[in-house]
Amino acid sequence: LEQYWNDEWEYYQKISLPIDTESKQAKFQPVDMRLTFDYPCWGFNDSVHSIRVCSWNGSNWDELEVQIHNLNKSDDQTISSCNIVFLVPSYATGDVEYVVFYDDGEKSSPSYVNHVQLLDKYYYFEPISGISVEGDYYEIREDDIIVYGVGQKGRVLNRYLSQIAIRMKPGTKKFDMLKTDLLASFCFSYQDGPAEEDEVASDQELIGKEILVDGNLMVQFRISSKSKNDVLFTSNVYTYYYQPGEDKRISVRVHHEIKEEVEVTGIKNVDGRFGTIISYHSKSPSVKKMVFGDILPFLHVSSDESIREYALEKDPKSSEREWVIS
Repeated sequence: LEQYWNDEWEYYQKISLPIDTESKQAKFQPVDMRLTFDYPCWGFNDSVHSIRVCSWNGSNWDELEVQIHNLNKSDDQTISSCNIVFLVPSYATGDVEYVVFYDDGEKSSPSYVNHVQLLDKYYYFEPISGISVEGDYYEIREDDIIVYGVGQKGRVLNRYLSQIAIRMKPGTKKFDMLKTDLLASFCFSYQDGPAEEDEVASDQELIGKEILVDGNLMVQFRISSKSKNDVLFTSNVYTYYYQPGEDKRISVRVHHEIKEEVEVTGIKNVDGRFGTIISYHSKSPSVKKMVFGDILPFLHVSSDESIREYALEKDPKSSEREWVIS
């Protein structure tokens, strides 16, 4: 190195980022990469360790906020490998150098802002008698703003709540169905009859939930659920990285299992759904609180050649299914 970051740190390793950082879109994007240490790296756990990530902008070192997880240890005080998480800095040009510094001796714990919080919550909403939303969910907060809710169990908009990721409107500080932006269900389902209630889906009963990582830049958890007939099982891992920009994305690793052979009946062309994107508009001439939501005007689908655009009906007059893509 032309200039050392801190003489109290014995070792360093240069790293190559797995993404192109030359474009504007790369700024503030999260990096989550595996690192195996060439020398002994002191550390007890994911919060007490000697690991620092720095970037060299051509004239100065800049210590980046970092989080580590998925540790492999050679003994109680030595980390042999781990994942490191940090954000691409705003001044990234594609030529910035990134270096991990560490030491074999004890260091004070890094004191970074805890940007992402994961809370276990319960929600109940009944604007009029007989119409309600109720359930348990994980609430993801980013610097005190709610960015996502992910359902564990309950019901919402005539669907079971488990495996539904709910994106909130920008600036939301209190979870409310009136402030939801978009819903995506990551369950597997099929029809076992002609009516909507004949749907068999892997979100109908919660099996278990587990927080896997809860750090300052990233949270990760697993939700497992099944269908009432014990045929469909889903175990999804949800990961959210701190993103100071406007584009709040959640990553979902989906795992579906079908335990026995089933036959689809009741609704033509519904062969089994791997997930559902839901936008909605609730209308009521008499109850103000029941007027909320927006149906998106377009659906964009990526193909090998291009991105295809399909127009959606923003103000449907019928409750019957209308095929947008046959």
